Amino acid sequence: DNSRRGTDGAKSASRTTVSSAFRSQLAGLVTHLSATDPRYVRCMKPNDCKDPQKFDSLDVLRQLRCAGMLAAIRIRASGYSVRRTPKEFYKRYRALAPGDVKTSSGFEPNWTQLCKQLLQRIAPIDDKDPLGPAWQIGRTQVFLRESLQRRIDGMVLEAVRSKIVIVQAVWRGYCVKRIYRTLRATAMVAQARVKTKIATVRLKRLIEEKRAATKIQAVSRGTRRRKEFV
Repeated sequence: DNSRRGTDGAKSASRTTVSSAFRSQLAGLVTHLSATDPRYVRCMKPNDCKDPQKFDSLDVLRQLRCAGMLAAIRIRASGYSVRRTPKEFYKRYRALAPGDVKTSSGFEPNWTQLCKQLLQRIAPIDDKDPLGPAWQIGRTQVFLRESLQRRIDGMVLEAVRSKIVIVQAVWRGYCVKRIYRTLRATAMVAQARVKTKIATVRLKRLIEEKRAATKIQAVSRGTRRRKEFV
């Protein structure tokens, strides 16, 4: 009897139930999700007829409302949806840093202090805003509202565009000056050659005129001497 009970106990222990299999699968799924960085995609039906190239905006809006997407978007917009580390934030928006924002001494600057100085300069805190300040600086991250993120991105775009215009102007000025120097040097060489040619022609003419005058003088003196001799 004891041997039969032991055999039955071993069979029951080796037998897997539905709940134990579900628990083991769920634990494996949780372990797998914890080791990855999952992204969830919510699908919306464009129309109830399942026809291609047909989009029912009212039906999609109803699905978004039922799924709570619009409320989630409003909550996200009202909170600090943009989060960056101080180093990443400062390097991304360094083009907006004015001249008085200096890096601290040492090999690694105080990124948190730099971000605070930068934000205080370009987006001062408004105490009258009912939603509160548009930015906050924590211990390891900089928190921004979505509206402030878009405004700062526009400011960065304008700053970069102005710098690009300055670089283009300097480069074009350099190219024009280089062309001007080349043309000026070429013109000076051409002028020197023309002047040399003109001076050579004049010198040859003067030499010929001097030889002719000397010959005329010699003939005239010879004639005069002959007449006096005769």
